[in-house]
Amino acid sequence: MTSYGPSAVIGTTETMAEAALALCTAEAAALTGRIAFSLQLQVELKRPVLDLHGEHPVEGWQPQDLPEIIARQEQSVASRGWPNAYTREITGW
Repeated sequence: MTSYGPSAVIGTTETMAEAALALCTAEAAALTGRIAFSLQLQVELKRPVLDLHGEHPVEGWQPQDLPEIIARQEQSVASRGWPNAYTREITGW
């Protein structure tokens, strides 16, 4: 099992890898052209987070565990003046 420190509030290598794999292997019409955050995507797709060998679930980083982690992320960035960082619509593109 991987050991995670305080910086794990942003996600793990495994969550990023699983999200990238989901984006690369999904039907083109399903995920193409959208902005996705790795943890939120894992929750949306209910995709298990496996170790980097793709063999074992990563404890504490499964879709059912992620809403609490996402909430901590949101609190952290809001305390630095960026409220709703993960839910606000992006404009001006």
